[in-house]
Amino acid sequence: MSAPINLTGKNAFVTGSSRGLGLHAAEGLVRTQISIVFITSRSDEAVQEAKKYLELIAAEHNPKCQIVGVAADITSDLGLDTLYKAIAAKVDKLHILIANTGVAKGGVIEAHPISAIREVLDVNITAVFASIQMHLSLLEKDGTPSNPARVLITGSVAGISADIGTSSSYGYQASKAGVNHLGRVLALELGPRNITVNVLAPGFFRTEITNGLLDVMGNAYAANNPRGRVGNSQDFMGIVQFMCGGVGSDYLNGVVLPIDSGIHLAGRLFK
Repeated sequence: MSAPINLTGKNAFVTGSSRGLGLHAAEGLVRTQISIVFITSRSDEAVQEAKKYLELIAAEHNPKCQIVGVAADITSDLGLDTLYKAIAAKVDKLHILIANTGVAKGGVIEAHPISAIREVLDVNITAVFASIQMHLSLLEKDGTPSNPARVLITGSVAGISADIGTSSSYGYQASKAGVNHLGRVLALELGPRNITVNVLAPGFFRTEITNGLLDVMGNAYAANNPRGRVGNSQDFMGIVQFMCGGVGSDYLNGVVLPIDSGIHLAGRLFK
């Protein structure tokens, strides 16, 4: 049985989408037959750079796709309101929301600033919940029993494994465990409203958050990985495409999907 990705006529909103996994997610959607992809970042310059890149992808793979960039801080009420108004002015419903916001702060436990923990939890949990809450009405208008609207939350295998190597990223680990479980809670709440909620829990992919750690420990991580490598953009884009429009994806709800080739099963991400 073939498994086409069917997103014709659909709209999507990806937070934290000017770089890293958020940009990979947006690109994966643009490469389908989706109609509009909304992207956002705090920096207008970053949004415009990502928009130009995605428009080049669209020109080659999906010429009718519109890329709409909105600069806003989704950790603030004003930023959330700005985003909602920009999206609602353009469309009356959303099929896909990818809540990808995330930051990491490291430091040894004795000197780890409590302010850093608060910032990470606010961005990685509160802003994720708020972005979903704000756009529920648009998602609910799109979802049907046979083709529910889709919410994907970017969690992490760091929220599954307690191993943090030398990163000392206490707030990040805790926040990702939090959003991993938030996805399960929301799946039960929103599934009956024709909105599925699933969590993507990637291992190490090269992004601005992980580059420093991978520069130091990347070879060790790859050597310890069952597939012998870190993740790449194609890995992430393919999963996003399937979860948003693949045959059978409408029945997936409340899943926390590790995308790490199984390294978390060993209990340690590093040796």
